[in-house]
Amino acid sequence: MKPLTYLLFLIVSVFSLNSYAKNHNQFAYYGLSLQQQKFKSLDFKPSVVDENLGEYKWKSSDSGFGARVLVGFQFNRFVAIEGGVSRFAVADFKVTEQSTDSKGKKTSTTKHKGEFETLAADLRLVGTLPINDKLFLKAQVGVVGWDNKMEQLIYQDSALATQKVDDRGTSVVSGLGIGYGISKSMALTLDYEKTEIAEIKTDTLSVSLLFRF
Repeated sequence: MKPLTYLLFLIVSVFSLNSYAKNHNQFAYYGLSLQQQKFKSLDFKPSVVDENLGEYKWKSSDSGFGARVLVGFQFNRFVAIEGGVSRFAVADFKVTEQSTDSKGKKTSTTKHKGEFETLAADLRLVGTLPINDKLFLKAQVGVVGWDNKMEQLIYQDSALATQKVDDRGTSVVSGLGIGYGISKSMALTLDYEKTEIAEIKTDTLSVSLLFRF
């Protein structure tokens, strides 16, 4: 199922559940998350050693910012179900060649580059523990389906080249967080999550703004 289709399905499902809400502790909500991802042990050049690079310069990143759109339904004060669509942070690499012209001006030319990018859809069970009227703790566990595209630098036939690798799969996602009710219809949450994308362990720190339907 495509991410947009999945998101529309979630919205329709949540609206249907919301029509059966019996009290103020049962409600639908939606939100937007700003996420910072860190990809552990991400290796863009698994078959390339430093000697293969020669005079080329290597630069890479293994973290960045992503976003998630979510909808959910709170069954009571303690349990909710939530789904979302995410655009994960994009990590990348670049191989450049430095040169100097006759006037002494230095220039940089990109020889190879690539990215690690992911689209994902998830479904989660969220537990909440109210501390007082505004502050609450969160714990969540669920499943995330991901579509990952990655370019890697390889050394082949005595030359550097870029290889594309496409992968799809599902992983468990879990996390802990804390939330604060700004008003009766708005809350702010801070969450730490762990999952795995294309066999790469991924840590996510997210700030979310939630709105009650």
